[in-house]
Amino acid sequence: MMGNQSSGISEHRLTGTRVARWFAAALSALLIAVLCPSKASALPASCTPVDQGGPVLLHPEVSLSFWGSYWTSSTPPTPSAGAHIGSVQKIINGPYLSLLNQYRNVGLGRMVPGVNMANATQPPTTPTDADIVTFLRAQMTTPSGGVSAVPPPNANADMVYVVYVPPGSGNSRHSYSTFNGVTFYWAMISDGGYPFPGLAVSHELVETITDPLITALGPGTCEIADACEGNYIPKLTTDPNNGYAVTAYWSAADQKCVIPTEWNGIYKYDGVWTQIDNRNVRQIYSGRYGLIATDTNDAVSRFVGVNNWPIIGTTKASTYAVGDSGVLMLASDVSSVSYYNGTTWSTVGGPSASLIGNGPLYATDPTGYPWQFIPSSKTWTSGPVGGKAVQFVCDGTNLYGLAWDHGSIYSHPTMGSTWTLVGGSADEIFAGGIFANYLAATTLDANKYVALWTGGTSWIGAGGAGSQFALTNDGANKQLYGITPSRSGGVWKSSNVTQSYPTWTQIRTTPTGRIIPGPNLLYAAGGITYSTY
Repeated sequence: MMGNQSSGISEHRLTGTRVARWFAAALSALLIAVLCPSKASALPASCTPVDQGGPVLLHPEVSLSFWGSYWTSSTPPTPSAGAHIGSVQKIINGPYLSLLNQYRNVGLGRMVPGVNMANATQPPTTPTDADIVTFLRAQMTTPSGGVSAVPPPNANADMVYVVYVPPGSGNSRHSYSTFNGVTFYWAMISDGGYPFPGLAVSHELVETITDPLITALGPGTCEIADACEGNYIPKLTTDPNNGYAVTAYWSAADQKCVIPTEWNGIYKYDGVWTQIDNRNVRQIYSGRYGLIATDTNDAVSRFVGVNNWPIIGTTKASTYAVGDSGVLMLASDVSSVSYYNGTTWSTVGGPSASLIGNGPLYATDPTGYPWQFIPSSKTWTSGPVGGKAVQFVCDGTNLYGLAWDHGSIYSHPTMGSTWTLVGGSADEIFAGGIFANYLAATTLDANKYVALWTGGTSWIGAGGAGSQFALTNDGANKQLYGITPSRSGGVWKSSNVTQSYPTWTQIRTTPTGRIIPGPNLLYAAGGITYSTY
């Protein structure tokens, strides 16, 4: 299933020719002539962050790089690179980032579905900010006839470039610089993740997202994880390749340090709302096979009735994907992929960086190339079905990819051989339902308005900005749902998915953490359970 492949998606690269954009050209990025100051993580725990009015990253994307042969040696380090990747998956896919919405509507974020293992060069013993910037600029540079090792920065995309270096390489920290005139944001993780993977990266992630230019919070360089230094919660187990930890961060609303740990229940919407799970849950996924969720012990269970969730697996995992007839699971250290066929789990491949599901099932190899899983034989396509993308999503039939440079959107049919250009630049894409050709995207500009694909390369404006959107499609009815940017305004539903900018109706007034599209109905996570310090 794994291996380096050519950069193209059939004859079309995901970074190929762009179609006309939905919006006017973006404003030029601020040019920064000198290397920007960084902010290290080791500050006194007594500071209290106050909003200073600088920018934040509203729709964060996380790109991971591991610099040096330390991470790719024949005897992997402990924690391994895979354990670090898995810890970021758990951070992104759970509720941990959810309380950042109080900082001017920061969203939940997502991870680029591929990892950059950069062992051709070695980092200095103690990398400087200039070393990290030089390294990242080299990774962003597109080689002749190929694609760059990491996505190039875009002035209207909120990419965070996380660089892992060997333990003992100095303080973990974050800062920013420019590449080809575009500002980018980076974080260096240097402590190896001790005592658990996830601890240092969660610290630097929340601070980069809420203070990317080190002007949003203060006084001085007091940031939201600095105020809570020393407070963290280990998750899962004490095995450093299977467990992880997250740091507390400052909540201005609570005036305390907080760690969001679970969603409080799950709700179903089929015209009326019904609570179907009264447990606290961490991760939630849906597809044709049904709805699954992980509990506070990270056991995974499947919905069969109201408050009836039999456990189908207890192995710790980083992420899941639900398909037509079963479930894919990515190991906690991303070393293997397992498949549940309704009865038993079987190891079917690996390693992998991410999983994609809904109807058909896919996994990306470590560098980000997607492979389709064939459940009937528990095998994979003979090679990857496409090149790298910053995001993949599925409806009931098609796989969609958002280009490596955010510049175009492509569609790929199940077991097909070609990719078709269907749209221009976008910040994020959404798909859902049990039938094909239902896709939405948000504009790659300051507005982040949502648009719906109508066929070919045509799109219609469908609504304003939101924290998240979800699509359902049972063949007879297509629906589009959204959560307000603050996530405090409940859930809204479009009145007409064939009309340009229709009215929207509020269908849920309770604050909602996340919405999950089912094949023909909508699920929602309840409120946030969090610890305070």
